[in-house]
Amino acid sequence: MSINSKDDVTGLIAQSVDLLKTLQNNVVRVLLDAGVDKASADVVSQGVSQLTALGVGKVIGGTNGAVVALAVDTNNRQLHQSEIDKARRYVGLFRKVVQRRGSERHNVMTTNS
Repeated sequence: MSINSKDDVTGLIAQSVDLLKTLQNNVVRVLLDAGVDKASADVVSQGVSQLTALGVGKVIGGTNGAVVALAVDTNNRQLHQSEIDKARRYVGLFRKVVQRRGSERHNVMTTNS
């Protein structure tokens, strides 16, 4: 296979998402086992993953390939902080709805008994 464009590099990096995810998860696990706190382990594993994408991009597409690979990994696979914050907010809202519905069901069941 010949690499002729940034689209080729983008496609190859996109296909390796599962491998990069596995790498990142394994790095987190090893660091946690070694006593590193979760936040630090997440940051280090993300860096390892991005460096791996950068290296793969460089090998298959030169400097331009490295830049594209890093951009693809950072902007498409990694959650941005605003997305993490939004997800946490939605989890909190969902938890409140579930608790409210659970207590409403409990009240209906005890009222009808």
